[in-house]
Amino acid sequence: MRALNLFSAILFSILAVSIRAQSPAETLDFARQQSSLGNHAVAVKALNRLVFFDNSVQFPEAFRLLADSYYSLKEYSNAVYYYDLAITQSESDSLKAELTLSKASCRIHEGGFREAQVDLLSFTGTLNKCQQWQFEMLSAIVAFHLGQYEEARNLLLQCSEELNGDALPLIESGFERLSYLEKRYNPRFARVMSMVIPGSGQMVAGDYRNGVNSFLLVVGFIAAGVGISASVTFFDAALIIFPWFQRYYMGGYQKAYTIAMEKQLKEKNKVLAGLVNALQQPNCE
Repeated sequence: MRALNLFSAILFSILAVSIRAQSPAETLDFARQQSSLGNHAVAVKALNRLVFFDNSVQFPEAFRLLADSYYSLKEYSNAVYYYDLAITQSESDSLKAELTLSKASCRIHEGGFREAQVDLLSFTGTLNKCQQWQFEMLSAIVAFHLGQYEEARNLLLQCSEELNGDALPLIESGFERLSYLEKRYNPRFARVMSMVIPGSGQMVAGDYRNGVNSFLLVVGFIAAGVGISASVTFFDAALIIFPWFQRYYMGGYQKAYTIAMEKQLKEKNKVLAGLVNALQQPNCE
């Protein structure tokens, strides 16, 4: 055991010496190179080493490179943490804007739409033309996911105006479709339908397989209850069948609500994706 501990100590010392043998500037250059080659995991290891030993006091760029590498690796929580540090270290409004946009994008990927909205609204620096457009676009996406459709519409219209308003008809028709989708896939209506006729709510939402299964299960338990009641008393038959009937009947109309809601959100996201794709970023030159 003592020999193993001694070996571990020696190995750690060798690694520490080899790590320190590379200067901070060389480590940063190496990380830049690896990042440009797409080797983001390697870049993260090098940058974490730099931050650990030198605290990036002399090389604040390491925070941004580390955040960007985590972003590329889809480790968004880590990316947010280092974007925060990079923003704190930056003195340029333009760079702070870019970092804030990247940070908000991480939030969106994680589904933290409220946090992303706070990040975007909290920025008080000066924006250039492209950054202004990007802020408006991300703010529109966030507002859309928060159900703030009027705000999202106004922001997308602003983006369209900066593109000479070419996408205006598409935006108007897209938001008109939202009203249709809310009626077409109304979760409350689907739930009531399945309460009246088991499975019908799922079918209204377009999920025929679950709808048919729910109908057959509920009808099957009713038929089983009737059959059993021929051999025992109605009360005994109810005691046997009712818990199962209640489980699948209630589960059916609750699932109808969930299916309709998910279908509505899926179709709404398609509308948003179409609008975002139609609004190309303006020329920044």
